[in-house]
Amino acid sequence: MTGIRRSCLNCGTLTERISRCSKCQRIHDSLYDSEYRAAARLVRATATVCHICGEGAREDDPWHADHVRSGDRSSPLVAAHASCNVRKGNRREWDGRDRK
Repeated sequence: MTGIRRSCLNCGTLTERISRCSKCQRIHDSLYDSEYRAAARLVRATATVCHICGEGAREDDPWHADHVRSGDRSSPLVAAHASCNVRKGNRREWDGRDRK
């Protein structure tokens, strides 16, 4: 039995993986070195408040390490709920409402 198929965050290809297809995940991993991954782990481990919605921890909504300036890999990392970060996407300015 197959799992739920989702669109890859990068290319849109349907995948059973969590966020990216295998090809895009390899590319993503190559862009982020061990120093970045360690910083992201620290942000997630010490998170107390989501920088997007301002709320604390939520059951079944893990922390993401999100860039302060979306799309700028050199900007500092801050904590965000996974759901908030996914809804915000790569928008630099976001008012908290989904745009369809």
